[in-house]
Amino acid sequence: FIFSIIGEELGFIAAVFVVCLFILFFVYSCKIIKYASDAFGAFLSLGIVSLISLKAVINIGVSAGVFPTKGLPLPFISYGGSSLIFDMIGVGLLLNVARFGENP
Repeated sequence: FIFSIIGEELGFIAAVFVVCLFILFFVYSCKIIKYASDAFGAFLSLGIVSLISLKAVINIGVSAGVFPTKGLPLPFISYGGSSLIFDMIGVGLLLNVARFGENP
């Protein structure tokens, strides 16, 4: 429930800022998917983006009381240990697809 703690300790502006950062991550990742040089890179990026974005949406939904409680950490914010490592690996793969993709 780290999102609830962010909202309680830092306020509404910080909670909105965290949500905006996840939206920004999603938008830029969709741009990477669009300009991927091959189908494998596009599908790999789509899987990584959907995994991280879905974890963020579920965690924020659980904190807001919309979804039932799950054991998912908030990507890049919660201290999830192995989840943080795999999220960072996913972002590294995403950046590699962006590096070798077509330039707009």
